[in-house]
Parts: sequence; structure tokens; C-alpha cells
Amino acid sequence: MFQSLLKKLGKGTLTKREGRKLAKWLRSKRSDRYFSEWYDREVSRADSGLSPRLTPERHEALKRRLLQQMGTLSKEESNFRKPGQRTSSVYYKWAAAASLLFLVGLGLFFFIFRPNENLLTQEEPAIEWVEKSNPAGKKTLIHLPDGSKVYLNSESTLRFAKQFISNRQVYLEGEAYFEVAKDSIHAFTVQTDSILTRVLGTAFNIRSFPDEEIVSVALASGSIETHIQGQDQKEILVPGQGLAVSKGEERTTRIFDADLHAIRYWTEGVLHFDQISFSKLIRILERWYGVEIQVRGEVPQGSGFTGTFKNQENLINVLDAIQFSEPFQYQSKDKKVIITF
Repeated sequence: MFQSLLKKLGKGTLTKREGRKLAKWLRSKRSDRYFSEWYDREVSRADSGLSPRLTPERHEALKRRLLQQMGTLSKEESNFRKPGQRTSSVYYKWAAAASLLFLVGLGLFFFIFRPNENLLTQEEPAIEWVEKSNPAGKKTLIHLPDGSKVYLNSESTLRFAKQFISNRQVYLEGEAYFEVAKDSIHAFTVQTDSILTRVLGTAFNIRSFPDEEIVSVALASGSIETHIQGQDQKEILVPGQGLAVSKGEERTTRIFDADLHAIRYWTEGVLHFDQISFSKLIRILERWYGVEIQVRGEVPQGSGFTGTFKNQENLINVLDAIQFSEPFQYQSKDKKVIITF
């Protein structure tokens, strides 16, 4: 509703009654959240590859500065109130000023294509970032300050601001399962290199490894809104649905049915793979056990490898089980395995 009021204001068709309603909303915390989410969507639409100088830290600094400037406009308008002037008219001026910033894009694309170092750093306190990383063979449970839980997989990295409660945005490379604490005011966003995912309180899994061609998100409970990087496209997922996005210049998307049990397997120490190639299986085993696997001979083709191993099954037992599907010999020493066909 308020988006339509903003558009009407830009066209000059907003009534006084609508102006008072819009002004009241703009002074609330919910409007800060709206503009924050709008900014994130525009960043997602403008392919980040076009602006390598705008790092995640700079995007956050720019967004905070724009919101601060909007608040400053509100205070300045209040200082010019004349004796006997009704508050609603002052708020209307504030609504017009803030909405104008919205309608011209908050200067976003100017900063993206012609970044100005001074504007991004002037009087802006540095954002302190926290980074959690796991090597191959290690998985961790991270408790975020807002009460959310993140299960971080092997060879994965999670970054978030130290002042997380007021800025619930994280950056993920690799795979993580999120159990997000509910907060109706502050949205929780996860940024990968291809998908921006926004939620208020839910549980979902995101997989975005640099060496894989597909980025995927699967929803276990609640609902999530996803934005495809570099495209004016969003998808709303419901529990049991997943979204797969291919990497590259021409990104293709696909909605799929997600196994609600399988998407949590790895967080419970269960190694699971379904109809994958031998090459992908080897990469999964390397990441899971923290080993290097060298394959000699003719690697089998096809995607017929399926298995589920519970209770932190050791690598030797897993290799022995795979031999029933595809005969091979293997040698294991320290952190290196050689498989010979």
C-alpha cells in the first residue's frame, strides 16, 4: 500500500489524507526496514560484478548513510516549523523529501557506477565484521546475537556485522542451514554470489560452493523471498520448495520439491547423496572427511550413486560400501586416498 502512495506522491496525485498516512508511516521503524529491503533488492538487481569496488562493507556503509540522511532531513524540516503550524504539514514535507530520495533511487546507481570514496567514508564509523570459517572435515553450530542458529558446513564461510541485532544481514560462501529467530521489524537476509534471500523467521538451507555450478536454497518452515542477482526477478518459496539457480552470465532458475528430512541430514552428521556422478561423489567425500582423493584409471560415467550413512560413519566403511556399486581398489594413508579403476 505504501509503495503505491510513494508512486502517487511522485506523480503529484497524493491527497492530504494519504499524505498524512504516508508521513506517519515514514516516521516509523517499519519504513526504515522497507527502505533497507528496497536498497538490498536494487543491489541484487544491479549485478555486483559491475561494481567491484563496492564491497559488502561499502554497501552496508552506503545504506546506513542514506538512512541517516533521511533522518537528518526529518530533523531539519522540524526546525523550520512556524508557530502554530500543524505537525501534519511538517510530516508531509518530510514524507515528500524522503519519498523523493526513494523515487530517484537514493542515488544508488550513481554510487554503483561512479563510486566516490569520500561520500562512502565521510564521518561513517567502520562496521566491525565477524567471520566464521570451517576447513574441510569440520562443521560448526553458530549462535547469532539475535538468537538465530546457523549450522555451517565444511569449506564454508559466514560473515556478519558485530552489531547484528540491528543489521541482520549475513554473507555466505559454501553451505549453511539457518534457524532464524523471529523479528517482525528487522528482516534477516542472506547474500550469496547469486541469490539474496530475505526472511523474518524460518528455517532453510542454502548451498553456494564456489566450485559448483548451481546455487540452491531449500525451505523447511516459514516462508522466504529470494532475489536473483542481476535480474529483476523474485520467488516466494513455501515449505518443501527449493530454488536452484545456475551460475554464469545467463542464469537459469528452477523450482524443485525439497526433501524436508534430507536438507537437514548434514547438520545431524548424516552423509547423504542421491543419484550423483562419481566425480561429484569424490568432491563430497573430500569436503566431508577433510581428505584429498586422487582417482586413477577410467572414471565411471553416469549419475547412479546413491547412499545414506548415519552416525558419523568413517571413510573406510563408506568406500567399502561404494565398491558394491562400482568395483575399484583404494589405498588410504593419513589424509590422502588413492582410488584405482
